[in-house]
Amino acid sequence: MVRKLAFGAAAPHQHAMRLLLTQDPCRDPTFGMTANPFLYQWLDGLLRTTFERAGWAVELVAPRAAGGRFDAGAIAAALGLDRSPQGWAALSGDIDTAGLDDALDAQFLAPGAGGAAADLLVGFELPPWLMGWATRRGIPAVCIAPSACRFLPTLPVEMHTTLPALHRAATARAIGEDELERAAALFAAARRARHGLPLMTQGRVGLLVGQMAIDAATIAGGRLTRIDEHIETLAEIARGFDWLLVRPHPYETDIAPLRAVCAAIGHARLTRLPTYDLLCAPPVGDVVALSSSVLAEARLFGRQAHGLLHNDRSRCRAALGLEPVVLGLDDLAGLLGALARSGDLSSAAPDRAGTGRATLAAPGLREGLGLDWGLEEQGLPAQLSPGSRIDAAHRPEARIVLPPASRPAGWWEPDTALLWTRDPVADLLLRVHDGVGRWLGMEVHAPAHAAAPVEVSLCAGSAHASCRLPPGGSTRLGLTVSDDMLIGGTLLDLRVLAGHRTAPAPGSADPRTLGVGLAHITLA
Repeated sequence: MVRKLAFGAAAPHQHAMRLLLTQDPCRDPTFGMTANPFLYQWLDGLLRTTFERAGWAVELVAPRAAGGRFDAGAIAAALGLDRSPQGWAALSGDIDTAGLDDALDAQFLAPGAGGAAADLLVGFELPPWLMGWATRRGIPAVCIAPSACRFLPTLPVEMHTTLPALHRAATARAIGEDELERAAALFAAARRARHGLPLMTQGRVGLLVGQMAIDAATIAGGRLTRIDEHIETLAEIARGFDWLLVRPHPYETDIAPLRAVCAAIGHARLTRLPTYDLLCAPPVGDVVALSSSVLAEARLFGRQAHGLLHNDRSRCRAALGLEPVVLGLDDLAGLLGALARSGDLSSAAPDRAGTGRATLAAPGLREGLGLDWGLEEQGLPAQLSPGSRIDAAHRPEARIVLPPASRPAGWWEPDTALLWTRDPVADLLLRVHDGVGRWLGMEVHAPAHAAAPVEVSLCAGSAHASCRLPPGGSTRLGLTVSDDMLIGGTLLDLRVLAGHRTAPAPGSADPRTLGVGLAHITLA
């Protein structure tokens, strides 16, 4: 049923060869997740025209939630999987491969082509279970992913393939490790010149990088893994640091596992400084994560990387003998174009002269995947000096207003009076100089229409303060600045205790659910 590509002398196509394009078609609402149509559209736009011009039949296999025909529910039913993210993760574990293969045959090989064979599978971040199916069915596969080197001006791609000839041709055009290290050094120099040195310590600092709760990179043994499952190992590694800075992923709202790490490791501190500022800071010598791509970047910046998890994706690639190749998108497109035309990579050349450089931009890829975190320029956090005051909202009398970089998570946009917390915990990031021993205070307000008193807590490092506000009441809340509050920037957690937040007032035009309002911050 499956035809294999031959890599000998090129021969005229005897039939319309069939290309399957996909991503992870089970990442959709069936398993409690959102499908990303952009990935399918991007991959289709990259390859369809090239292959169709060469006479191939091209089929995009996307889940129904992304406008395709792939039925993830049929996969769940065939394998008895729980319809949740953990059920999705189980696909990469100890699964009934015979049942999986039959279910995938029905989805990939039969529809739309009268049971036609497949000659090539090209996918974006193909999951282990799909790579395994393609291998067992004898279908050559090419997996494309964004390179971990997000700091480069043009985002390169990382390729894995079961085609040895394609791998050899790509390796000849790969971006070398020395080039990436040189680019990292230049990036770090420019970043430090623009943003300064963010860490006020001469001690040894380790950086723990958080990940998304639902991340294919955290699947091991067919289950999603949390960072707080590795606290003992983390504590052992952290003994070598004076401080362990804990940086949440900017898109992950549930950081309870990271807070558990901070509670268990006395010298661990949350930070909201940009990840790249931290990677470029000289005191940071080690980077720790479950399996984040930041680990690969850390090595390029000369940091020691500690990965806590050998995930199922890595196990699958190792079992198949797949080695990654980092190359420019133009070189990859050229190699796949040569494959489309001849099916012979032993002598095929790319469409352009291979330079080993990422010269063709991947249009929309960085933005569509949200890979610009840590790179976007939001300015610097507010600097608080003795005797200074920073207003939280755009009051008429305000001289200095808290910038976006100082309110990284948990806030509504400021109005003309107050900056209100949106989530049960909201973070404030400040630069505080010459502040040790001084009082860092803030004026906080409770909503006038609150149904009950609002309990508020302020935490920074090991220090904390709390108060109880009647509806419409206000007070001054603050802490004495200590050395450990300055590590990784002064990060303050302002939280409404017991998760109490005030629903919109009846008949109000303001639809926001409010926690506590911040008027201004001072350092006395």
